[in-house]
Parts: sequence; C-alpha cells; structure tokens
Amino acid sequence: MKGKQVVDRRIHRTQQMLSDAFFALIVERGYDSITVQDITERANIGRATFYLHYHDKEQLLEESLLALFEDLTKDVELAPGFPATYQSLSIHVFQHIAEHHALYRALFKEGGPPFIVIRMHRWLASLIERRVLKAHIEQCTSNVDAGLLAMHCAGSLLALVIWWLDHDLAPAAEQLGYLFWQLISPGINDVLGIPLPESNAIPDTKKEA
Repeated sequence: MKGKQVVDRRIHRTQQMLSDAFFALIVERGYDSITVQDITERANIGRATFYLHYHDKEQLLEESLLALFEDLTKDVELAPGFPATYQSLSIHVFQHIAEHHALYRALFKEGGPPFIVIRMHRWLASLIERRVLKAHIEQCTSNVDAGLLAMHCAGSLLALVIWWLDHDLAPAAEQLGYLFWQLISPGINDVLGIPLPESNAIPDTKKEA
C-alpha cells in the first residue's frame, strides 16, 4: 500500500508539473501555437513521460481545467446553506475566474481551444442544477426539466464571465453576482411558480470612480 501511495504521488506531481507548464505557456503565448514539445521542455519532463499520461495537449488541457473546476465545485459545496442562491453561487464562480483571470482570458480569446465554451457551459450547468435548482424543482408543480433551466442559467453566467474578462474584472465579483441574480431570477420564478431564496442586495453595481 505504501509503495502504491508513493507511485500515486509521483504521478500526481508529474501531472501537476505538466499542467502548470501548460497554463504558463497559454498565458504567455496563447493556446493554438503551443506544442507538446514546448510543454515538456517547460516542465523539464521527457516527451515519452508526457505520453504515458496524455494522448495530446487537448487531453492535458481538459483534465487540467477539470481539476480547476473541481476546486470551484468543492468551494460551492462546502459553502453554508442549501440550496445556494444564484447570487452566492455566481460570486464563487466570479471569484474563481478572478483568481485565474490571465488563464481564462487567454483561453476565451480568438485562437483558444474550440471546446472551452462548451465544456465550461456544461460544468456550470451541472453545478447550478445540483446546488441551486434541484431543491426548487422538487417543490414546484411545473414539469419543466431541471437540466433545461440549468443550461439557460449557465449560458447567462458564462456570457457574464466572458464580458467581465473583457472589462478588467469590473465591477467586483459581489456586485456582478447580485446583477446576475437580478437578471436571472424573474424568469426562473415565473417558470417554477415559486419564490426563490432572497438575495443579499448590493445596491450599487456600478464601477466605483
């Protein structure tokens, strides 16, 4: 068992080194021009070792982003209160984006990986459905599909994320979270026919002078 734990730690360390090197290169040069050779040279790891773990750079990116998103999911799941509000969940998302803003800005710009928007949309929808919508769907008499509502909410949230990255992360995450709640809650209220949890209003959503 001890030997297996040592091997597992080595695998994790190697994968983390490759992920860190790839993310740094994406921020510096953009995604499209980076090769496996570039990644292994930056990580100081042999190409053969890279291919023991990944088929190509696309798989490395997808698994590395999934690890990042799992960290976000843990933050949301551990936050007090269930179900979460759209505002509280979106604030966690915006704070996560702000922490890694250089990476996400590089990924979403022209020349970034074509699958990034689809993956992020699905990840956000899954998080919204589990953490926010599930409890409300169980209370309402509507036969609306929770997955449909989650995809709608996630699309709106992702659009705000991309806009936010293009506007230097202004307004603040808390203010944008409140704005998201204002935008999304009337339609969800109407479809479900039940009130959603109250939001902690932040009165001024404009950028401070």
